[in-house]
Parts: sequence; C-alpha cells; structure tokens
Amino acid sequence: MSESSPTPDRSTRVQTVWAVAGLVVLGAVAYHNSFDGILHFDDSPNISHNEALDSLTAAFLGTPDEVPRGLHRRTIPHFTLALDKAVHGLSLTGLHLTNLVVHLLAGLLLFDVVRLALDRDRVPDGLRSGRVAIAFASAALWLVHPLQTESVTYVIQRCESMMGMFFFLVFDAFLRAERAETTKGRRLWLAVTVLACWLGMFSKEVMITCPLALVLFDRLFFATSWRELFRKRAVTYAGLACSAAFLVFCVYWARTPTENVQRLALQVLTPPSRWGYFWTQPEIVLHYLKLVFWPYPQCFLYHWPVQENLTWIVLPTLFHAGMLLVGVLCLRRAPAVTFLVTSFYLVLAPTSSLKPIPNLAFEHRMYVPLAAVLVLTVLAAWTALSRLSVSPRGRRIALVAGAVVAAVPLTGLTIARNELYADHMAFWQDVVDHGYPGYTSHMALGVGHVREGEFDEAIAEYQRALEIEPRALLAIRNLSSLLIELGRLEEAEQYELEALELQPLDATVQFNHGLGLQGRARLAAARGEDAAAAEMRKKALEHFQLSLELTRTSITHHNAAVVSQELGWHDHAMKHYAAALELSPRAINSRLGLANLLLAHQKDELGRKHLSLALQQNPEVRPQVEQIIRLHERSPGGNAGEAQN
Repeated sequence: MSESSPTPDRSTRVQTVWAVAGLVVLGAVAYHNSFDGILHFDDSPNISHNEALDSLTAAFLGTPDEVPRGLHRRTIPHFTLALDKAVHGLSLTGLHLTNLVVHLLAGLLLFDVVRLALDRDRVPDGLRSGRVAIAFASAALWLVHPLQTESVTYVIQRCESMMGMFFFLVFDAFLRAERAETTKGRRLWLAVTVLACWLGMFSKEVMITCPLALVLFDRLFFATSWRELFRKRAVTYAGLACSAAFLVFCVYWARTPTENVQRLALQVLTPPSRWGYFWTQPEIVLHYLKLVFWPYPQCFLYHWPVQENLTWIVLPTLFHAGMLLVGVLCLRRAPAVTFLVTSFYLVLAPTSSLKPIPNLAFEHRMYVPLAAVLVLTVLAAWTALSRLSVSPRGRRIALVAGAVVAAVPLTGLTIARNELYADHMAFWQDVVDHGYPGYTSHMALGVGHVREGEFDEAIAEYQRALEIEPRALLAIRNLSSLLIELGRLEEAEQYELEALELQPLDATVQFNHGLGLQGRARLAAARGEDAAAAEMRKKALEHFQLSLELTRTSITHHNAAVVSQELGWHDHAMKHYAAALELSPRAINSRLGLANLLLAHQKDELGRKHLSLALQQNPEVRPQVEQIIRLHERSPGGNAGEAQN
C-alpha cells in the first residue's frame, strides 16, 4: 500500500518556505567568494584546453578521441561545460555560478528528501512534527561544510556535485511517487526516478551505488517483503538496473585503446596493489569522518602512502566493522540508523575498497556520504532534545538555532578554503604544508614560479618533484622546456633524453628534444663546428616531424621551418611556415619567415601580401618588416618596398 500523508497545514508550509530561503542564503554566503577561484589541476586539460567544448554536439556525443580521458563517460557535466562556453566563453564567474547552482539544488533536494522521509504514517509523531527543522539542520550543515569545497569550488568536480544532485533527485522522486494520489502521478514520479538515475550514471561512476541504496531504502521503509518490493516496482528497478549495467559496460568492457594511450601519455601515478589499497582505506575513511566533525586541516591533494603498520590497519577496520554492526542491530527498532550507516559505506565503496586508484584519498568523495553522517547526527540531537522533555516547538527552535550556530564556523572555514582557490601559489603551498609530500604539488609550485618569473625557484621545485617521483614525465618535460628557454641547453639535454626513454610517443617530448637540438646546433655553429651543427639540425628536424605525426601544432611547424631554413632547404621551410599559418593565422613570426623566403625567391607579390597582413595583425612588427624589405630591396623604389604602405 502507498503511504500517503495529509496535506501540510499552513504553519508547516510557512516553515518550509522559510527553510528553503534560509538554505539558499546560507549556501550563497558560504560560497560568495568562490567566484574568484582560478582553474587548478585537472581543470586545465578538461576545461581550458578541451576543444570538444567548442561544439555542443561533440561535448554530448564525442568519442574518446575527441573528449579528455574519462569525460566521455561523464556526458552530462561535460555538456554543461559546453553550454557554459557557448553562453559566457568559460568565464570563471560563469563556471563557478553554475557549480554553485548545482550545489544549491543538491542541498534543496537533500532537504526535501529528509522532510518527505519523515512525513510518513510509520514515523512517530514526535519525530514527524520536527521534520522541517530536522531537514533544514541537515541540509544547512551539508551545504556550508568545508568538505564540499572540493566538489564546488574546484570546477571540474562539477561531475561529483551533479552526480550528488541526481542521487538526491532519485530519492526525492521516489518519495513523491509513494505520496502520489493518482496512478498517473505515481508513474510520472517513478519515471523521473529512473531518468534521474540514468543522468547520474552519465555524471560520475559512483552513481552505480544509487540503485542499491534505493532498494535498501524501499525495503526498510515501504515494502513489507522483498517479493512485494520487486512485484510493485519491477519496471522501475529494471530501469535502474539497466542504467547500472550500461555504466559497468562502459567502464569495463568499452574501454578504448585511445583511453589507454592517453593514460600512458599523461604518465599518471601507478596505482598501488589491490590489497595495499584495500587495507589503507579503513584509515582514510576514518580520516574522512574526523574531517566531518573537525574539518581542519584539509588538503586538496593527498599523497597518502600505502599503510603497512598492522595497528593502523586493524584498529580502523574494527571501528568500521563496529559501525556496521550497530547498523544491523538497529534494523528493527531504528531502521533509519541502519539505512544511514549502510548507505555511508555503500557510496564510498567504489572508491574506498578493492579497486585501486592512484590517489588513495580525495575529499570530494565525501560529497554524498557526508549527508548520511550529518542526518544521523541531527537525528541524534533531536532524540537527545526529546529525552530532555523539551516541547516540540522548543525542540524545533533549539535544533535550528544549534544548526545555525554550528554553521557559522563551518561557513568561515569554507570561505577560507575558497580564498585558497583564488591564489595558485597559496593553494599549492597549502597542499605541501598539509598533505603528504607529492610530486604533483611541487610541480604545480614550479609552474607558479615560472608565471612569476622566478625561474631558479621553479627549477628547484621541479627537481624536488623528481626526487619524489623520478619517472614523472610531466615534471621532466617542464624542466627540460624551462632549461631550454633559459638557454641552459647542456643541462636540458639530460632531461630531454630521460623523457624520450620514458615516453617516445609523446608529442611534447619529441618537440622539446628537437628544440634542444636546434639550440645546441646554433651554439656549435657559433664555435665554427659547421658539420656538427648541420647534423644536429637534421636530427632536430626528425624529432619535429615525429612530434607533428603525433600532434600537429603551429609552433612545431614553425620550428621545423626555421631549422629547414638554417639547413638551406627553403622549399621545405616554406611548406612548414604555410602549415603553421594554416593552424594559427595570427602566428606573426611564421608569417614574417614565409614572407622573407618568398621575397628571397623573387615571389614579390605574395611576399608583400604576407608583410602587409603581418602589419595589419600587429603594427608593432613594423621594424622587422622594414628590415626584411631592406634585405631584399633590389633597386631604389623596388617592388619589395610597397609593403610599407
């Protein structure tokens, strides 16, 4: 039988309206300074350098060849990024606004789920009378908790927050279906339940736990038997099961060779062993729980080591086993405790069990599980107030006041975390200060020092990164690039060769080695070692060509043209200059180089055309244009001079 509830009275409706308004205000205050957050870490390849976002169709239907690794399975958040780009060109304000809206919607859905779950005939009157206050306190603490910053202010983790939003929508629609007074209304809400589950599956893979959580919820609070559960809602659970099966197919059986190549090219950290990962997770989950009640210090990127101390394996494992045992013992008298405890571990299971992931700990994994802990905490507070014989109205006031008081320091910590996201150097220094030593954070600090023009400090950070992870390709590439740019070519050669040995199928690695050879060839030519210089230039050209076979870029074509010109292969050089301009029409240096060669080969009309275009695109190159003209001026008032007009 469906459990319907009477229409809420005017007082309850007013409470609900004020609660919703309060939640929106609290969420907006907590994240008012998140709009200053810059792009970090995975934001760069997935957002700023993601060409698939130029097309809504490519963003929604793109193949692994077109979409960055992993995002081709997270279609819904990827599509919203493309919408952001179409509307506001990926402005930081627009990106953060979308993330905040998603988070607020998720918080309001959580509020509605708790409110509706407590508004049932089986719920005791004392608990049911406080449903709005309990729902408000739970959602308020969840919205402003600093653990959520990694899912809200870190832009690409929109995947996590959208998954959470759809997760709560599944439960909200299911509860509304149970309250529907007509068959049509019930079917409509069950259809929304299935649709929300599919959308969640295409947001992030952790959503696979949602159908299991819903089955448990249904059995504990609605169905009187497993037979009734599947008989009454067979179509609904078939739809949920299909969504989970399709996700499993995409993750495990539809993995493409391209995806594996991308993983190799990125040189991501090697995951720990399956059992090493498994035995470390109890300690990490205990750390997550500690952060719920004492959220300081936090860390964006943990480089958590595999736990080998038997004590720190056994004790946390016993704690979690005890929590699950409590959930089982509460099955008859307090099924809400059973559901909340079980769902907490269930949602964490995909990332905190036997499937090894390179990073053992991430705070954004607590986005949905945090709700279970906070709802359980608020219910415990309500029960304590009830035992103090406080009146229902007094309990509601006390609970809401307590939640608001608790939300104040949590909001302060969230605002402080948001400020870190606005400063690259402070952000990564915080990781170094509060996380385990990791090559990624030192590498990011190196990038920051390069932006500030602090090159010696950048080199030191890259070298620290390599001390931690000697085979970190990105650190080796960055270090060789910087040393080449600084003219420290002999030092750079060591890192170029290391990168080549590590990953010869990386376009940047091939390009860097070609660039280093090009620079060393010029040094050899300056010393009069013409034969050695010519040999180095030929090798440089080979590496530029290999780089172009992997990824065509304007800068690679330009450098191939320069080396070809230095070798005297002018036809070859002109082809590369033209290819560089085809990829980047505003590549001024390539345009000037092509004009110079065209004039040298008496193709005056075409050469003058390129010089004129260069001046139109950037008037500041006039001195270079005049120099080229003087170089090729064959007679006073000759044709080459017309490009100045």
